[in-house]
Amino acid sequence: MEFSELIADMSTKDIKNNLLTDDQKMLSESLWMANKSKKELYPDYQPKINKLREFFIQALISDHKRQWDEYRKSANIVEDNILE
Repeated sequence: MEFSELIADMSTKDIKNNLLTDDQKMLSESLWMANKSKKELYPDYQPKINKLREFFIQALISDHKRQWDEYRKSANIVEDNILE
């Protein structure tokens, strides 16, 4: 099961209060507010994501991917030598 599928059914309150770090909350809320401000300035602006929940989920998924990328870089992968 994908990470995004796991958090899809969680409430926004649970995501915010139980999964997000303070930095992730601040980043998500700042981007959401900036998005709202840009929409007010430019009525034709159509952002890809609108809801605060979507910004929360994006922050979680981005960090999740970053952590896995770091893990993969540091993991010691042993390749099997196959004799023919």
